Amino acid sequence: VGPSLHGLAGRKAGTVAGFNYSSALKKARLRWKPETLDKWLTDSSAFVPGSVMNFRQADSAKRAAIIAYLLDTQPN
Repeated sequence: VGPSLHGLAGRKAGTVAGFNYSSALKKARLRWKPETLDKWLTDSSAFVPGSVMNFRQADSAKRAAIIAYLLDTQPN
């Protein structure tokens, strides 16, 4: 189980209160935007070595759909 993805767009990675993030993600100094989400979804362990919630999606169309969903469900 991971942190809530609500309000993900523009949020600094590894900052949701109450969730125990890996030190690698806390130190990554990245914000969730389309470009970083695409890199994360392509291969999270390569994008942020040492992260523990790893994910890979090779299909760029599927990554785009996931990103669109995440960003379209954010508060306006």
